[in-house]
Amino acid sequence: TDAMGAPLMSRGCPRSSGQGRRHALQRGFRSDAGSMLARCFAVACCCSAAFLLSWMPSCFGFVGRDPSIQRWGRPPVFRRFVLPRRAVVAQCTEPPIEGERAILPDGPNGAIILANIGGTFFAIDAKCPHLGLPMKQGKILGAKGGKPRLVCNFHNSQFCMKTGECTKWVTGAVGMENDFIAAVMGNVGNQKSDVTAYDVVLADDGSLSVVELGTAPPGKAVR
Repeated sequence: TDAMGAPLMSRGCPRSSGQGRRHALQRGFRSDAGSMLARCFAVACCCSAAFLLSWMPSCFGFVGRDPSIQRWGRPPVFRRFVLPRRAVVAQCTEPPIEGERAILPDGPNGAIILANIGGTFFAIDAKCPHLGLPMKQGKILGAKGGKPRLVCNFHNSQFCMKTGECTKWVTGAVGMENDFIAAVMGNVGNQKSDVTAYDVVLADDGSLSVVELGTAPPGKAVR
């Protein structure tokens, strides 16, 4: 006790009651923060487990057949890989008669020539890759051989209408073969390259669909 008879604080104890309260509050805050983190972790684990339990069965085929995707329980994220669709690039409601051609203006690379050659339809881009000039009125050679060729009416380049392959490149001008013109014009514009050819599919209503080469279903292509 002190001189007045009041008890003294023992060594090692807080010097005041205010300091003791601060220590108690700090310990309580740490305890509450740890408890809150534990609750959040538990909730996150529960949500993850619920998601996996709802998604995994559909991936491994434990649900009923979904007729829209033609697979057993394959989730929607995989649908685009299951049934690839034909890429229809243009349509023609009035097919050209034999020996004639139709110009479809809205192809992916510009206009498309759709020609009826011996009862078989061929579709090919109507823009020459040399200078980007139109080939809408270009001659069609080799119609009887089964591999018709479209001729650019500006510099005589030729393209297979079945594959788009360039079979002759800049040999003159406006139908005339000339080595000098070919040498000059061959150094102008783009280098030798192919054009895009397409498959043609006949619909039940008689219209024609121009699709990407090689994507027509078996037995449906009319070329």
